[in-house]
Amino acid sequence: MDLHDKGLDRGLSMLERIEDNNLNGSYALAALAALFGAIIGAVPAFIVFYFFGSFIAVLFAIIPMGCAFAYRRARGVENKFMPIIVTIWSLVASVLLIMVDFYVSIFGWYWGLITLDGVTAVSPLSILFELILSDIEFFMLDIMMALAFCGLGIFTSWGYIALTNKAKIKKLQDQQEADEAARCEKISH
Repeated sequence: MDLHDKGLDRGLSMLERIEDNNLNGSYALAALAALFGAIIGAVPAFIVFYFFGSFIAVLFAIIPMGCAFAYRRARGVENKFMPIIVTIWSLVASVLLIMVDFYVSIFGWYWGLITLDGVTAVSPLSILFELILSDIEFFMLDIMMALAFCGLGIFTSWGYIALTNKAKIKKLQDQQEADEAARCEKISH
């Protein structure tokens, strides 16, 4: 078995995996896995934002990549809907990151506060919405920055996100054509 035959076998097994993915892939499970991957991908950005109070754009690129990775690991159908699902969940995870940061901050500061009558505990969630509404410009600025950086992350990782089964087949065919051309050139000389 020469090198060309090994490449051909590798290509056939890739085509078999792609066909299996098209037939047996799951949208529902993969979409849930993608959400989980986006949330896990948002953890580093959350930690930096929470402890240092600043955005690091590179960390937002992890969100869509984690989302796409989890989608693929869950064996979701890799077609034209995959990039849409990954993009939506990535943007949702970015907004949730800011909401959770606000909530955790308020939870740490206000948990256990008691109203003047000494009986009713104040809910951190009600305080969260009260603070968001009182300083909506600051909150919206954080949301817009998170979405912008997530968009930048989607843009920079688009090659990985948009690598659907159709694109994989095209890439495999191009590689096989290049291998065949190289083999014909070798034989002719």
